[in-house]
Amino acid sequence: MNLSKFIRENIAWIASEWETAASGRISAPEATSCQVRRTASSRLEPVLAVMALRLDDSAPPGGGVDDTAARHGALRHAQGYSLPDLVADFGAMREVVLRAWMADGMGRDTAVLGGMPRLCTVVDGMLAEAVAGYSEQVERSRHLFLNVLGHDLRSPLAAIAMGGQYLSAPGRGDAAQLKVADSIVRSAGMMSAMIRDLVEYSRVRMGRSLQLSPKKEENLAEICQAAVSEAQSRHPECEFLFRGSGDLRGCFDRKRMRQVLGSLLDNTVRQGTRRLPVVLEARGDETAVMVLVKNRGSLIPPVSLASIFEPLIPLSEDAQADDLPAMGLGIGLFVARELVRAHGGTIEALSSEAEGMVFVLRLPRESVPPA
Repeated sequence: MNLSKFIRENIAWIASEWETAASGRISAPEATSCQVRRTASSRLEPVLAVMALRLDDSAPPGGGVDDTAARHGALRHAQGYSLPDLVADFGAMREVVLRAWMADGMGRDTAVLGGMPRLCTVVDGMLAEAVAGYSEQVERSRHLFLNVLGHDLRSPLAAIAMGGQYLSAPGRGDAAQLKVADSIVRSAGMMSAMIRDLVEYSRVRMGRSLQLSPKKEENLAEICQAAVSEAQSRHPECEFLFRGSGDLRGCFDRKRMRQVLGSLLDNTVRQGTRRLPVVLEARGDETAVMVLVKNRGSLIPPVSLASIFEPLIPLSEDAQADDLPAMGLGIGLFVARELVRAHGGTIEALSSEAEGMVFVLRLPRESVPPA
């Protein structure tokens, strides 16, 4: 009897032994032996059946399109297993199968030893699939949490913003009180933008698309001027300049483009120097519009520029955890890139001694969805 046939004929017993061995190895308090026991018939036996199928001499050891192992990994995540627990889970399964087959194969040591390499290959392949399923579930849970958190924060933030607007109305107090109220309104606006970016980041990570409402003949010059005005209110200590040339009309989503430019202006302020103005420049030609956002600052290495649009990746190899508040989460740049792509455009970041930090956008006049 080969190993594949042995597993199929003893699948219920092996599953029972597997659940017992696994419950003694896991560390997560939520993943109790009772939970493992409840999943034996629904999950462990199908995993063993797939393993037996892959152990057949005619089957490739890497498996195929079957996702049983990946679903098993996702289930273990839902039960509170850690990643080391999942690895131990498959270790327990391999140990149980080998021990049972060796006990049954008395006098057939050659057959046992001959089947071990293929068993290890199959189990390792299924473990890799289970880890992938586990990791996908971790990512999905993380982004779902961020999405829900962002939505839940909107209501109390809206109340703070409304309170600030009420207090900042003329006649509500003296100059000092109005200054504080204006600061509340401005800070609430910045927090609202961060929450919006957080929600949209999680939407993209969960496979959803960002919505656009482009209109023809939108004037990008007006959009740029509005973005500069808003950035000036957020950063009153900085100077902002806008320069436009050529035909800047095109098919754009006005609100979304202001969001893109606002994010680029904020990040340019963060990365640049406040002794020189932040420049927003737009140039139009026959088919496209190019937008540049630039400010002098420290030189950013090319390897860091390659990942500048990915969240939580420091621009300096020497950055420490304490630098995170100054570095920012980077979610705004991620969302900006996705919005530019949704317009059919491209965006890149450049850094040089001569120009400083420069974001370069290229947008077609007629919005073309990305391929």
